[in-house]
Amino acid sequence: MLLPLTSTGTSPTIFFALFHFCWSILFSAMATLEKELMFLILQYLGEEKYKETVHRLESESGCYFNMRYFEELVTQGEWDEMEKYLSGFSKIEDNQQSKQIFSEIRKQKDLEALDKTNAHLSTSARGALFRDLKNLIEANPLFRDKLDFPRLKSSMLRTLINRGCLADQSTPFAATENNELRTLPTWKSKRIYKFVGGGSKVTEITKPSQCYSLRLPDNVTDTKVKVSRLIYTNCGSQVLALASNGEHKLWKWENSDDSLDGKATAKAQPVLWTPKNGITMINELSDAYPEVAIPCLVLSKSDSYIVSASGGKISLFNMVTFKSVTTYIPPPPAATFLELHPSDNNIIGIALEDSSIQIYNLVTSEVKATLKGHRNRITGLAFSVALDILVSSCVDTQLCIWSMAGWEKRSSTYMDKPRGRLMPAVSDTRVQFHQNGIHMLVINEKQIAIYHAEKLDWFGWWVDKTGGGITSGAYSGDSQSIFASLKDGTVCVFTASNLSLLCRIKPTAYLPSNPSKSVYPLVIAAHPSEANQFAVGLSNGHVYVVEPSESEGRWGTLPTGST
Repeated sequence: MLLPLTSTGTSPTIFFALFHFCWSILFSAMATLEKELMFLILQYLGEEKYKETVHRLESESGCYFNMRYFEELVTQGEWDEMEKYLSGFSKIEDNQQSKQIFSEIRKQKDLEALDKTNAHLSTSARGALFRDLKNLIEANPLFRDKLDFPRLKSSMLRTLINRGCLADQSTPFAATENNELRTLPTWKSKRIYKFVGGGSKVTEITKPSQCYSLRLPDNVTDTKVKVSRLIYTNCGSQVLALASNGEHKLWKWENSDDSLDGKATAKAQPVLWTPKNGITMINELSDAYPEVAIPCLVLSKSDSYIVSASGGKISLFNMVTFKSVTTYIPPPPAATFLELHPSDNNIIGIALEDSSIQIYNLVTSEVKATLKGHRNRITGLAFSVALDILVSSCVDTQLCIWSMAGWEKRSSTYMDKPRGRLMPAVSDTRVQFHQNGIHMLVINEKQIAIYHAEKLDWFGWWVDKTGGGITSGAYSGDSQSIFASLKDGTVCVFTASNLSLLCRIKPTAYLPSNPSKSVYPLVIAAHPSEANQFAVGLSNGHVYVVEPSESEGRWGTLPTGST
């Protein structure tokens, strides 16, 4: 229960209880709290004269850059504190303006260290330095919308607490056009997100009777051939797989009693489809080391063509005739990931072995831009039209944000290492956007995280404790759940809002009886419109489609308060 604050003063005990309460919310749900709540907390801390705390929160939240405080640091020559404060908003490697900001600070610091006798000149130089830094900060896109503090009525947070509004649910508040916050009686209560998931009763699916599972018909004879990439077509009636030998396979469902609309389902057999001309879609393999070639596959929005690679040239295949229309970019360097621009499927992002990204026009074969910012192999790309950005991920867990307007690097970060757990030296790190284009799934061998992409703040986290590792993950078709496959054969289903574990689907439920431990899902794909259906591509080359039985209905039960 929150106690009212008196008008004459604030009890230290009450303040610290409030502060720690707010602080816990910030750390567990930073990316989902509205900026307005952050501004209210900053205003309150400022009114109570907690100067160190307010500036620490400004920097750690990254929501407001206090130019007046920064000027004080420059004037006083607090170089280390200056860099620490700046680091909450930008790193030296983020872009050219950031590099210049940090360089100018360090240059002045070194000059003053050499000449400690001339205080007058130092004061004058610091004034000139601040003016230069202010111009650079204002021109830096990373500080966009972070330089203005909204006009608030005094003591708004105190007023809200005294009214008991923190426990209420009502309408949210928003900034008005003149940068004022509307006075509000209440705001929507926020859920506190859990770092490691959990909090709901986990459903265990262990028996075949608890789900539908269908092995798709194939002609696999070599069990050393693995399923490397797996996707549903956007219409939801076909599944496409790319095997480790460079061969593509396409399964199609026809209209039937169990699939009236011809959509993919585990209740009806599809056909392994080939065109009348008998052509198969096979990628050119790497000549040097075919066993370490990195398969790449992406499908056009219209389902009319795919772009694919397996260590050799990048191929564009017609999905109706299976003919190779053209090829691009002979290695080296070979492609490591492909992603089509969602608004213009003629434009593709191509990650290459030399750790660069090419923005490439498939029609004109023109390189529109080359992006450099990673030092290791890039294993994931994802576009967001909502944020106008491209996100790239790397085997060293680095995430980079690129502006689609000018293809400049905006920011970067690394996934945090789980406490007490060793991370592999390299681990494929994949990224996928939620339907809203704002939240982002990031997954590698040891952990799953949900990020607010624009600020690269995470607000949900799950760590694999089985020891085997995570092999793949994907948002469900409605983006309300996340499917993740583990090396022990288990498929986990999480809520997409906070990574609460809803369901564990054991291999005994969807694979043949007595499944071999050497057979497990390498890739998982979600049906685009059937929220509870997914497909897995296995280490022995087979593909299974899985969905809950009618009695189960869905994978687990959403915890109270989830949406």
